[in-house]
Amino acid sequence: MNRLGLKLKDFDKHIYPFQKNLDIKLVISHLINSEKKSVLNDNQLKLFNDIKKKFHFSKKTLFSLGNSNSIFLKKNFHFDMIRAGGFIYGLDLTKKKRSKNVLSLKAKIIQIESVKKGKKYRIWC
Repeated sequence: MNRLGLKLKDFDKHIYPFQKNLDIKLVISHLINSEKKSVLNDNQLKLFNDIKKKFHFSKKTLFSLGNSNSIFLKKNFHFDMIRAGGFIYGLDLTKKKRSKNVLSLKAKIIQIESVKKGKKYRIWC
């Protein structure tokens, strides 16, 4: 997904040699296909578990792989915490409407963007 943080290939180079001197509080990743059961999710879970086993993290280190829709996946995707993100505001990318609105948000419009037809505008990636 090309987000901030270390790429998997960089762990051996940047973390492994220095892990005795690091006090890592939180290790997170982000499931790229949590909206449904997928081999991609299983592959990410395996890689995440491999990193957790290979590197000697403190017993206090927290782990989080799950984003909003992973709430509905098996518990082995949950680890120490799930980052519910947009789901707490009613965003459900599966369109299954598994949540109910418990509040409404109101705000002033501060910016309007014009997007050309056919162009994508995403805030979640």
